[in-house]
Amino acid sequence: MTATATSHSESLTDRLPQLRGDGDLGFALVTIVCAAVTILGTGPLLLRIVAGVIVAVCVPVLLLTAKIDWPDTTTLHEAVLYSLGLVVMGLMLLGLASTAVLPLMGVSRPLDRLPVAITMAAVVAGLALWRRRRWRLFDGLSLQSRSVMYVQFGTRDRLMLITAALLVVASVAGAIRLNNHAGGGVTTAMILVAVVVIVCLFAWLRTLSGVTVGVTIYLVSLALLFMTSLRGWFVSGHDIQLEMRMFDMALREGTWDIGLFRAPYNACLSITILPTMLERLTGIPGAYVFKVLAQLLYAVCPVLIYLIARRFSSKPVAVLGVVFFIAFPTYFVDMPFEIREEVALFLMGVALLLITDGRLTIRLRRIGFAVFGTGVMLSHYSTMYILLSVLILTWVLMCGRRVFAMAARRVKRVGKPIKPTVAVVNWSVLFVLVVLTFLWVGVVTRTSSEVGKTYDLVSASLAGQDKNAIKPDTLYSLFGGAKDEPQPVLDRYDAELRKESANGRASGENYPLSEVNRYPLKAVPAELAPLTDWGRAVERRGFDIAAVNEDFRSWSADILQIFIGVGVFVVVLRRARGFSPSVEFIAGAVAGVSLVGIQVLVPYAAAQYGVYRTLEQCLFWLAPFMAVGAVTTFAWLGRRGSQAVALGVALAFFLLVTRIIWQPFGGYPPALHLSNSGAYYDTQYLDMQEMSAMAWLRGQLNHGSSREVQAEASTARYALGIENYWDANDEILPTWVRQNTYVFLGSTALQTGKAAFTYLGKRVEYEYPVGFLDENKSLIYSSNGARVYR
Repeated sequence: MTATATSHSESLTDRLPQLRGDGDLGFALVTIVCAAVTILGTGPLLLRIVAGVIVAVCVPVLLLTAKIDWPDTTTLHEAVLYSLGLVVMGLMLLGLASTAVLPLMGVSRPLDRLPVAITMAAVVAGLALWRRRRWRLFDGLSLQSRSVMYVQFGTRDRLMLITAALLVVASVAGAIRLNNHAGGGVTTAMILVAVVVIVCLFAWLRTLSGVTVGVTIYLVSLALLFMTSLRGWFVSGHDIQLEMRMFDMALREGTWDIGLFRAPYNACLSITILPTMLERLTGIPGAYVFKVLAQLLYAVCPVLIYLIARRFSSKPVAVLGVVFFIAFPTYFVDMPFEIREEVALFLMGVALLLITDGRLTIRLRRIGFAVFGTGVMLSHYSTMYILLSVLILTWVLMCGRRVFAMAARRVKRVGKPIKPTVAVVNWSVLFVLVVLTFLWVGVVTRTSSEVGKTYDLVSASLAGQDKNAIKPDTLYSLFGGAKDEPQPVLDRYDAELRKESANGRASGENYPLSEVNRYPLKAVPAELAPLTDWGRAVERRGFDIAAVNEDFRSWSADILQIFIGVGVFVVVLRRARGFSPSVEFIAGAVAGVSLVGIQVLVPYAAAQYGVYRTLEQCLFWLAPFMAVGAVTTFAWLGRRGSQAVALGVALAFFLLVTRIIWQPFGGYPPALHLSNSGAYYDTQYLDMQEMSAMAWLRGQLNHGSSREVQAEASTARYALGIENYWDANDEILPTWVRQNTYVFLGSTALQTGKAAFTYLGKRVEYEYPVGFLDENKSLIYSSNGARVYR
């Protein structure tokens, strides 16, 4: 056995030098041609896309991987992921530097195609000339790390990779069918096959190569993102609309300038400079930079979670943690509409992968974390605030542990002494990140207003000044929580708008209350899919399908809470099998649970950011604990039995939140990725008739004296995101409508008679009184999908 291993090692070492050389002429020529295509900006779109992606991403990642002297323990996939993180950061910083330096050299539009292409080509040339004998992907790696290049794929490997790739194709096809008003059968089949792929991946873990496991996780995760991000021929979603406005502004102006629109969104380089650089280099339309390229990047996060978990756990636990992560609804429902957070979470994942590598020096991990943490700060303000909160709580817990250890030693407490642990993220790293964040949001961009607003609201809540605060929807949160009924929320919001519009009413700008009160507002329940024959048969037996659906969702949330609690408990007691994380990682998990708990207990904190999004971020720590808790809960079934049942529970949760499990019965809230109905479709999906109405209204705004438009919140985001210079107001409640503004009604209000708003994190649907507009304003545009009043 030893002789065989030695022979293999020698043959591998003998082969490696033959792969080295002074340079690869073919690689150099391809790079030069691609750079020329991006600079000239001519040729077929497909050629420009391929050339741009090679120049912007592929070649820089390859060169950084080849030219950096990676530690001996760094594997190829780790080096590639670190390099990808550096490239994403580099594109943002390169664009930022260009906007600061090039105008001094007479280039007034530094983010136009030619300056961007020339600058990027110069950077690639510089990387190529640095250590110019290194051209191969594995040149910066040790001999042991290069062995991954010689992975042999068996039949199961090929089957998994091909099937996972077909899932991506089916996901794209399913979204296109729905966009063409066909059914959601293809997407349904894709989700069911994805479940089968995950089961096979789990069952064949011992025989599959590490490359197959990682690529399969990536492709399944990407398919789930595409089924949402590709919905609609235009940009669909909530936050992404305002993100598109920021991107359009940078693209239109040919530069990034916070002074053009001083708002937190414009301070996120992930949605301003980064997509502008990619659009200029590749020629991909901006909407598809968001809908496709951003998803290609965020789909790496489940792979990062797997690799982070593998630092401390067995393969089954790591894969199970990934399943819980991608099954959480925020992953595939909301994240495709929050590009700035996708980029930030990717960089955060790379940072956590780095600092959890105990084989590296503390100094190297601290420097690397500070670097990638800076990238998080430049990408998304809220993600950075949450990250800093978790890190500070972690540091406090680590300090408390040291104090407890010292006290225990002083009193000569009987028992095993607590070993001192050096924290990777210490006060110096925190100090650097806090200072950089303060300088960026407080000095450079001056966009810290949201922090102050949140602080004021949270302080008022803690002081008991608002005892009737709206509770956040925490159905899938760690701690559950009661829901507010929609009518009281509607009444409170209307009362608040009446108070805010009092001055306008006194000056005659708003309509008098005597007219407004003629149209009382009534909240309506959320739309449910119609019952099928099976559903009606079940209801005839006394079951309320909608109530059962809600109960199952609540029970699943309870189960997840139990899993996390059990996981943290057994890990803290060092009784978890197959999972032995560092003390700092355990403290990070406890900090994450505490932070989510604070958001649930302090309603305004949750309303300003969202419990789900916080939990999505904290799952980078908590996902493996959830997996350990699930396995431990069913430990009485034996090792394999407990793992199988835990996987079954995770997949059942996945089928529940994707709505697949309820399709045979109906009575569930329709999902955007499965149908052309439901809350997200009504408020986040833009059709051709609405686009035509917006184009017509744009012409009126260009030639009229008034430029102010009032529209429903979601439509206002479309107006801001697509017709980026509209002065759009995001509410159309009669209390808030002003006499001299345009009012835009979209297809949902016209076809269903309903409108919606979001107040302190609560979405409320209500019957919209179109009669109020008919009586008080003139109808100047009308179609089946939109109306414009003046």
